[in-house]
Amino acid sequence: MSLPTTTSGVTVATVNVNGIRAAAKVRNENNHGILPWLEQTPADVVLLQEVRATPAQTEAALAPALTDGWNLVQAEAAAKGRAGVAVLSRHDI
Repeated sequence: MSLPTTTSGVTVATVNVNGIRAAAKVRNENNHGILPWLEQTPADVVLLQEVRATPAQTEAALAPALTDGWNLVQAEAAAKGRAGVAVLSRHDI
């Protein structure tokens, strides 16, 4: 058995969003939120911390990214409005 001559890597980014609904909003001319960043990032996987939203709210906030091919999995926080994490991936999860 021979080893492959080429390998491909996976690029992972991690972002503390401090609330996904706020992170998805355009704040000002210098801060357009996470959605334009997701369009441009070379990352294959994005780990989100402090999502602070239900899965339905997260899906709504990230709808343009999900339409563009990102896949989403979320672990909702046990206490409403607290923490919570999510994973966005360009590959099927």
